[in-house]
Amino acid sequence: MGDFLIASVARDAFVLKTKGGKPVHSEQERLRHLLHIGLVDEASLSDPVPGAYSIVLRSKPDIVCFGHDQVALRENLTSWLRNQDLHLQTCTLKAYRPEKYKSSKLNRKEKGAVRSE
Repeated sequence: MGDFLIASVARDAFVLKTKGGKPVHSEQERLRHLLHIGLVDEASLSDPVPGAYSIVLRSKPDIVCFGHDQVALRENLTSWLRNQDLHLQTCTLKAYRPEKYKSSKLNRKEKGAVRSE
């Protein structure tokens, strides 16, 4: 969708609240992994308080892309943008190879690897 990708990594508390379980990897581990694989130009942890959108204010993107399962987050950001009188494009991305990369499948696979060690 562009030539410079900035990613925001969800905080552990947010994951726990929205997914109902503790993430397999800590927010710091997820951030390090994301930066290490080299698919993003920049990454940071999301705001400690949901809805502040400091990354949007700081980076001033042309477009914000959401994961296929982030409908509520997209709606919340769209509403926030209207209230701030900011205009930028948003889109929802399709799931990338969900048969292979769905987090629940990856997490089960990783937990199995840990148990067998």
